[in-house]
Amino acid sequence: MSFAEVQEQIRTMPRSKRRQLLSFLTNLEREESPEWQAEIERRKTEMKQGKKISRSEAMRLLGISDNDVASAR
Repeated sequence: MSFAEVQEQIRTMPRSKRRQLLSFLTNLEREESPEWQAEIERRKTEMKQGKKISRSEAMRLLGISDNDVASAR
């Protein structure tokens, strides 16, 4: 499948599916980023030391919105 074909398929997707795809691609980029991994490890260390974060902060860091959660249900 060519890149142009992939683009055309994405254009025909419902908006909610495009948002899910965008979220997936964003997370994939983060997973492959050494800077992001270092930040996650730093935060894990802080949490082990008792410095917790809120649900909204966790969702922000992961790039998840309330709309993403609602559409996944």
